[in-house]
Amino acid sequence: MVKDTHNRKISIKPSWLFAITSALLAFLAYGVFLRELGMYGDDPNFLWAYHRGGAAEFRPFMAWIRDFGYLLYQFLSPFFGENILVWRAVTLFLRWTSCLLFYFTLAYAFPEQKLVIRWAALLFLLYPGFLQQAIPVEFVLHFTSLNLILGSILLMQLAYSGRRYRWVLLAFSFPLQIAGLFLCEYFISLEMVRPVLLIRMLEGSRSDVHPFPAKPQKKSIALRHAWPLLIYGMIFLGYLIWRGFFADSTYLEPVFLERLQSDFGGFFGGLISQVLRDLKLALVQAWTLPFSLTTSGKTFIAWLMLVVASFFIGAVSSFVSNPPVTAQPLERKTLRPLLLLGLYAAVCGGIPVWAAGLRMELALFWDSLTLSFMWGACLTFAAIIGSLIRRRYQPLLFSLFIAVLVGYQFQLQNQYRRDWQQIQNFFWQLQWRAPDLEAGTLVLGDQFPFSSITDNSLNALLNWNYESQDHPQAENYKFFQVSARRGWLIEGSTTNKIMHNQFSGDLSHSIVVYATPSTCLKVLTTADRDLPFLGNDLRKVLEFSDPGRILAESSRNVTFQSFMGSEPAHNWCYYYEKSELAAQQGRWDETLRLGKEAESLGFVPTTMIEMRPFLFGALFSNDLETGRRWAEMALQEKGNADYYLRWINRIDTSGLNGEALQLLNWLKAGFETEINSE
Repeated sequence: MVKDTHNRKISIKPSWLFAITSALLAFLAYGVFLRELGMYGDDPNFLWAYHRGGAAEFRPFMAWIRDFGYLLYQFLSPFFGENILVWRAVTLFLRWTSCLLFYFTLAYAFPEQKLVIRWAALLFLLYPGFLQQAIPVEFVLHFTSLNLILGSILLMQLAYSGRRYRWVLLAFSFPLQIAGLFLCEYFISLEMVRPVLLIRMLEGSRSDVHPFPAKPQKKSIALRHAWPLLIYGMIFLGYLIWRGFFADSTYLEPVFLERLQSDFGGFFGGLISQVLRDLKLALVQAWTLPFSLTTSGKTFIAWLMLVVASFFIGAVSSFVSNPPVTAQPLERKTLRPLLLLGLYAAVCGGIPVWAAGLRMELALFWDSLTLSFMWGACLTFAAIIGSLIRRRYQPLLFSLFIAVLVGYQFQLQNQYRRDWQQIQNFFWQLQWRAPDLEAGTLVLGDQFPFSSITDNSLNALLNWNYESQDHPQAENYKFFQVSARRGWLIEGSTTNKIMHNQFSGDLSHSIVVYATPSTCLKVLTTADRDLPFLGNDLRKVLEFSDPGRILAESSRNVTFQSFMGSEPAHNWCYYYEKSELAAQQGRWDETLRLGKEAESLGFVPTTMIEMRPFLFGALFSNDLETGRRWAEMALQEKGNADYYLRWINRIDTSGLNGEALQLLNWLKAGFETEINSE
């Protein structure tokens, strides 16, 4: 008896070691840039909703997409507030705890395969198909739902393991299941896995190797064990009936029956094709993503150090926790149940995706659907590798692959970090160019120098930074990405009126903005139609742009929010934006002064297009020596002739004296010569 007690004590050590190992790897993968990351995806929209109306605002904000999901945000937001760092830390914690629950629930059902399950759980922590861990506010809901369902399964297993307080465990398991299902539909497939895990556990697994040791006893499925499963099944069935026929949300709206009735043959063939395609994406192609990113310089050194550290952690942990093994290959049939369960779970995971007619992609914003497949994909991958590789080599191979996954997630976080810098830079340049905006202004943009944020969130940041102190809840402005709103802006309606959420405006009250990673933000007009690399969508809305909506002198103090960081050092773009603002007001002397100051500080543009306001400022200020020097610089860069000629032909030359006009004509002739020589 004493010996048995001793064995029980040491059997829990691998579980603690796994918890520590997974926590370290989670931090290396997702936590290195925790304080440097900003807001992406729809997160600014979530937090702006709370900023405007408090916790109660989440119901009107989310009711159309989540009938009950808003309750989680109403509960959490008073504690977390607008602090994105807190939301990010909590979501990372939930990602880690879901990894632990993945491990424990499977280890209970397959105690003899805890080594492979351990690797599958780490794959689950680092699954490369999901790209949006840096978007915590939106996905705190998903990982909460995942934890609740997995927690319900674990409590069920504990209740059936011969422990005391069985009814207490079941009493907590049922509400966790209900909450997990009704908060978010992404993980309903786990309810189809639940009975498999329980049946496998009851078929005679030895309890002395369970992660939570219990009194050993042989169990079989009998009537007295069936009624809790019946309750779980009734809850799940009730959820499906509610979701299919009574839910108010329009997100993931079931279209299966509708399409099946309208075109049975075509729909069925298309469905089979989509099923095979999505399973290939989630189970095969997702694992190749870590090898698609490249890095260099200091980032490569940081990546390499992190990969080496992750490999060391995984290898040491595996060596400490693994029992001695022989050189014999692990028989494939021993892992066959795990493989079949993984494939079954992956297929079940696709049901909500296929029923709603959604299309999964391994690309930002569409990758969220891989969460439904993640449980099955990770178990399948681990089981296949475990079947093919000798047992003694598995720690080395899995540790190496886990390290690569950690490095990949680190690279993704670094991309998000750089994107946030671009977003901050974009809005600071807008503030330099537009110290204030008239209420009712529509900001139109496209071809942004960042890719990790939606235009709904750009709208939130715009209104948040330019908010009225007296009425912070007002939506005085609207930010539209032109390519995403073609129906409103290009394909058009019979009226130019824009009514969207709480914004009311007119297309003629717009400014059109454009920026690239290497050039400054530009407020465009029809004179910019020949701007190189300008997309067709932006060209089509130039007619609506009215820079007169920009207020150079404001009656209020516009203060950007703290999350935008401190104002950047005044670089070339600062002088460019201020010169454009001065040129808009006809203050040519100020434009010339700004150009000379930028030049004296050693600032130069990345494109001579940005010399235009300074060049015109020199001409209108009659500084012909400076004007000729800047004109010669503009002529040296090829490819800008059409752009400059359109501006020269539109400019009002009545304010120029004879010599300045002569210099302008010389410049015009130079650009015309360039075009004729092409």
